[in-house]
Amino acid sequence: MSSPQIKISPLASGCRSTRLSITLPTIPRDGIIGESAAILAVFSLIEKLGPASCTVLILGETGTGKELVARSLHARGPSKDGPFVPVDCGAISPSLIESEFFGYVKGAFTGAFRTTKGVLETANGGTIFLDEIANLELQSQSRLLRAIEAREIRPLGATRYVPLNFRIIAASNSNLTEAVAQGSFREDLFYRLNVAQLNIPPLRERRSDIPLIIEHLIGKFAITGESPRIVSNHCMRILMDYDWPGNVRELQNAIEGAIALCNTAIIEVDDLPDRIRPLCSVVLPSSNENLSIASLKRRAILRSVEMTGGDIGAASRLLDIPKTTLYRKLKAYRPKS
Repeated sequence: MSSPQIKISPLASGCRSTRLSITLPTIPRDGIIGESAAILAVFSLIEKLGPASCTVLILGETGTGKELVARSLHARGPSKDGPFVPVDCGAISPSLIESEFFGYVKGAFTGAFRTTKGVLETANGGTIFLDEIANLELQSQSRLLRAIEAREIRPLGATRYVPLNFRIIAASNSNLTEAVAQGSFREDLFYRLNVAQLNIPPLRERRSDIPLIIEHLIGKFAITGESPRIVSNHCMRILMDYDWPGNVRELQNAIEGAIALCNTAIIEVDDLPDRIRPLCSVVLPSSNENLSIASLKRRAILRSVEMTGGDIGAASRLLDIPKTTLYRKLKAYRPKS
């Protein structure tokens, strides 16, 4: 696949803001955006595992797009014409797990006014996506394991088993190996789900994809009747240097909020959430302070080094100064022995 072509054009003479003109070859793929080596490896696995009918375990931090990957696998699989049924295992009350998974017949319990299919039967002929599988209690894990292995369920109150045929894709943002060692996740269920494993890299490990994702999000959230916003150089550097603990989901929320707050055609640092622009609250003195320019510079430099964990390269990009200058400043700030 060819790499994206990125053209950076100044808006006007002497203006530090630029418009990124990005030619995207074949992205997004099923909503997944990126051209980094890390995400291309994910695409490659999707192409290999998609046509198979094997169970896939997707591992990745929150917000990395595990459901998008699951849908992409389903769309390429033998059950693609069947339903795709996502289940958030962490959002179901433990007392409702069995009725949600296996369904029930009319009169099975108080309030069961009609026969209702569970999610496993709903996914028959398609794919069931068990998101955050580690949140299931051990007892529910046991019943799920039996249903997976036997490919049949017995709804609550029923006397007969219902045969099923579906593909299973599970996902977790937890370390399931550790959960097995700690006794909070069944080892036999782990091995049953871990037929093929697909790991999604966090956004901080594919920073080169950030401009591509931002360009896509700006188009997605563009205000009707207005030209899409553009991102200033300084703002883009901040976005590229931030570690994004919430990954793509956090980036999406940040860009959507920035577009709503931006009063001009250019998204600036002030339009970003406070957590992403750490220096904004550091450089300016409070109302009862009277600091010199030199003191403000010293404060900003030391704070930037602290915020980046001592990473001089990241701190220099954040401050928009050469690394040699930053080293010289830090040396000057050291106490004289």
